[in-house]
Amino acid sequence: VVWREMQGEFIAQYIYIEELIQRCYPDSNVTLEFTIQDILEFFSEIARSH
Repeated sequence: VVWREMQGEFIAQYIYIEELIQRCYPDSNVTLEFTIQDILEFFSEIARSH
């Protein structure tokens, strides 16, 4: 349950930062080096290991 909450918060922050990048640098093609899918896979690995 804790991991799910952390995952949700991490994704919310990811989305916020991506939107901020797009507002500040709209035509620059700047993005984070990982995706929401990467986040989901990371938290899935954590859940499987515990």
